[in-house]
Amino acid sequence: METKKDAAFLITEFSVRHMKFDTRHLCDGSAGKLHTSFGYIVKGCDTLTTEHLTLELKEGSFFYLPDGIRYRSEWKGSPSIEYYMLHMTFAKGDDRKFEPAEIAPLSGPETLAVISRIEEGLSGGEGEQFGALSSLYRLVARAFPYLKPWEKPEGSPALKKAVEYLKENYARDFSMAELAGHCFLSESRLYHLFDKELKISPLRLRNEIRVNRAMAMLRTGEVSLREILAETGFSSEAYFRKIFKEQTGMTLSEYVRMLQK
Repeated sequence: METKKDAAFLITEFSVRHMKFDTRHLCDGSAGKLHTSFGYIVKGCDTLTTEHLTLELKEGSFFYLPDGIRYRSEWKGSPSIEYYMLHMTFAKGDDRKFEPAEIAPLSGPETLAVISRIEEGLSGGEGEQFGALSSLYRLVARAFPYLKPWEKPEGSPALKKAVEYLKENYARDFSMAELAGHCFLSESRLYHLFDKELKISPLRLRNEIRVNRAMAMLRTGEVSLREILAETGFSSEAYFRKIFKEQTGMTLSEYVRMLQK
């Protein structure tokens, strides 16, 4: 008799980001996370706030963030900030998520050593890269028993329609009156819903979607500023650079240098 078992969680891509900053750093993820992530704080501390909870993460903390969640992250360090982020994408169709959380049983130097080996393995040959992936699966397997299922809060249908419209048309230069009309709302009602449920204006959300798209383009490799502006819909290079710094806490040049490292 033949039996078949499918993997419950299949990681289709992953990366390791080793981040370092001086004293203070702000990460505004109110547009929604692109990846499922596990993080580890080497130096400093972080106050991570979502719509429904706040995590106070200190040095040595190992934590989890699901994709799609909106959050704000305020980092402080004395004298510096250093942390790792393990970004991963699961197989299409696997939409299970868990609550953002610190995973206290895995917070400590042993987990840091595993993450360092994963980072080192990604820089090696095929054998080392397979080893890194194997270590990642083992780390994720150890973490999952400590996570609780997360149900994304239901919001206003009109607001959902507005957000979907922004995601699909972010590169177009449309007015907020046009967006409100598409959702059969007045402009004042549109702004009220965004402020009440998302704590963000529709214009700011559109800019964050544009910046996220620009960052994704930069991660793929060589891309010109002209191509980024054409793809994202920013009206000028100066405005794009200004919004990019506001959203990421880094200048465009600093972000490119970080990717090159």
